[in-house]
Amino acid sequence: MQRVCFSLILLACVAAAEPPRTIPFELYSNAIWIEARVNGSRPLHFQLDTAAGSCVLNRTVADELKLPILSEFDQPNAGAGDRPTHIAILKIEFGGVALEMPQMPALPLDEVARSFGTFLDGILGHEFLDRYVVRIDFDAQVLTLYDPKTFAYTGPGSVVPIEVRRGVPVVKARFGLPGKGATEGEFLVDEPYSGAVQFATPFIREHDLLPAARALTPRLIPSFGVGVGGTGENEQGRVEWIEIGPHTLKLPLATYAQAKAGAFARTDIAGILGGELWRRFTVTLDCPHGRMVLEPGRHFSDPFDADASGMIVWSAGPPHRQFVVARVIDGTPAADADIRKDDRLLEFDGTPAANLTVWRLRTALRRADADHVLKLQRGTAEIAVKLRTRKLI
Repeated sequence: MQRVCFSLILLACVAAAEPPRTIPFELYSNAIWIEARVNGSRPLHFQLDTAAGSCVLNRTVADELKLPILSEFDQPNAGAGDRPTHIAILKIEFGGVALEMPQMPALPLDEVARSFGTFLDGILGHEFLDRYVVRIDFDAQVLTLYDPKTFAYTGPGSVVPIEVRRGVPVVKARFGLPGKGATEGEFLVDEPYSGAVQFATPFIREHDLLPAARALTPRLIPSFGVGVGGTGENEQGRVEWIEIGPHTLKLPLATYAQAKAGAFARTDIAGILGGELWRRFTVTLDCPHGRMVLEPGRHFSDPFDADASGMIVWSAGPPHRQFVVARVIDGTPAADADIRKDDRLLEFDGTPAANLTVWRLRTALRRADADHVLKLQRGTAEIAVKLRTRKLI
């Protein structure tokens, strides 16, 4: 059997968690992105994923680095999508710089990358959170890594218990909907999910959430999520409030899954809590000791803005500076402007697509009552449309 020496080197040169070490990160699409190297490779774009049960390498990168595949199989319910995931297991010996792992799965991540609109070369998951206490300062965009054996928290934050389940931190939270009072559930801590909260289908049915959600938001907006395993259909609205420990956030966006399989068909969780919520805190994840610490940051009281256009835009693939309309929702400004699925965006308010990012587009389209001019390619024709946004939920 061929042996492969595999090492993942965080570019901040983390050698040990004693003393604490810091790593700068990029916050993009409410997700945390870190540069890393694999076996002396070029710099790679890794995502911190607190809900990933394992560190993962993009199969495209594994092929590029010519890492041998020892076995391959299809794994159902590996991610957010309804389809099984094709997994290739790489036999590795981790170099010991930051982590030590007996093996590392390689998964197809390019479609997920398109939804984020940036390169996704790999994922830092459970092994990373199990090895370190990780302090995430969203305001400063810095991770600080501590040795769990010596870490002691002494700051002003609130300590909230967590349970590590299937390698993923789970936290209890309460939320409110009209006529239902406070409802409690157990949620995966899912940074990099870009939204605030998404409910799993069995939990929605058990607690009959949809009538109450429609009482708060008369029209739930159809949407879909993309993850390992494909896409899943959803509806988006809000909850009146959500409470984690002593902290209450008002009117966060809430996504209601319609999953038949995958993570959102699970019966042991209420759903997930994502980056639109966590970015309002400095978060210290102490998985080895079953706790997290929350310190409100400067964005704690920001409103939870929703898309005001009615269209979903993806990148068309590497280098992620081409954009395609993935969906248009009926009865929304995008539909009124006759924007159509598969239209390619050439310019947005006079800025060429090559100078844009998916996240910049989505952020601009959250502002209601704004006028935009889009130049689109439809087939062989180029057309210009005027889009006036409005509040949808």
